[in-house]
Amino acid sequence: ANQYVNFTADSQAVKKATELTKGKKNDLEKISAIYEFVVTNLTYDKEKAKTVKIKRIDDIVLGWSRIEQKTAKSDRESCKEKTLRTSREGRQLLKSLAFQEYSMILQDDDIGKGPMGKPYLLHYPHIHFNISHSGDYVACAVGKEPLGLDIQIHLDKDCRRTARRIMNPAEWSAYEASGFQNEYFYQCWTRKESYLKYTGEGITRDLRLLEEPETAHVQYIPLNLWPGYSACLCLPKESSSTL
Repeated sequence: ANQYVNFTADSQAVKKATELTKGKKNDLEKISAIYEFVVTNLTYDKEKAKTVKIKRIDDIVLGWSRIEQKTAKSDRESCKEKTLRTSREGRQLLKSLAFQEYSMILQDDDIGKGPMGKPYLLHYPHIHFNISHSGDYVACAVGKEPLGLDIQIHLDKDCRRTARRIMNPAEWSAYEASGFQNEYFYQCWTRKESYLKYTGEGITRDLRLLEEPETAHVQYIPLNLWPGYSACLCLPKESSSTL
């Protein structure tokens, strides 16, 4: 589908095109210069594209891919290096979805951060996105309404101490009634974190206080993407998106 893009003189694509076509005498020379730049400098990662999976939830497109794990001793990386690599994977996934869904060609400098640190598209404020990664996967949701996405791998450990810090009394009672199942804990966790990613504030306050009426304006869509993981998408309640 075609997508109208409101390019301005400050758009990175316009600046680059101006640079490439400087001194060209006619349209043919200008087009040739841009074409030469594209075929020389841009490549399509076909192998990576094969790993990307997409799920549509009405007007929201959700994509994910498996993160390559460094296993060889010579390939081992620090936590900082792994975080940076995972972040690059997330941005690449965003770029792929934005191009497929809206014919947008994004660069890293098209992504800014709001007052509380939530990423957004500088030149496309009508398009919203959120990225999450955990374990072996990175996921990204893109749509035309505010959203928050969280995924979490199920760790094989007792989560009750952490649960005490994030669950309100009703949630704790349900957790207890489940026999303290980790699946319930992670469903609760992803629901709360998806809301905080929706608002953009992140984990900056007591998660036990996240309940109605504060959260009455949103809906939570649990996502069953992979075994051993929980995922949740937070959207405005008036959204038409349902699972």
